[in-house]
Amino acid sequence: IAVLMYLHGKFAMPYYASTEYLRQHAEYELHTRHNETLKNIWDMTQAKVRDYWASVVGASAQTGRIDGVFIDGICGGSGQPPEVIAPEVDAAYAQGEAMLPQLTLSAMGQQGIVLSNCGKCEVCPVGHENAIMFEYWCRDID
Repeated sequence: IAVLMYLHGKFAMPYYASTEYLRQHAEYELHTRHNETLKNIWDMTQAKVRDYWASVVGASAQTGRIDGVFIDGICGGSGQPPEVIAPEVDAAYAQGEAMLPQLTLSAMGQQGIVLSNCGKCEVCPVGHENAIMFEYWCRDID
């Protein structure tokens, strides 16, 4: 039996220990076109944010209590409309979150399970994940 840590790739859920860290570092939260903070949304355009996020998983793996991580919601950018987040920022966000599996695997010493979910009826981008989860099964995909 494998034990996976669950961590959302976009949202800092209130019950995550890392959310307290985010509250202390507002510059790590995503900002709108008008420089307003989007509370509890990691700014995956920043390397230091991605590195911190991956380090949370790495530190958890070091305890020996987990075998890997299920990274939820890392497909398709910030999820914010263009009037809130500029398209070029959203594209950079999508590129940043696409790096999370590789960074996470590195933080775990290249060992362990990295499972992701994009939750859509399309082929999810598989990069450095070594497992994948489909939230919906779609008949129109071969």
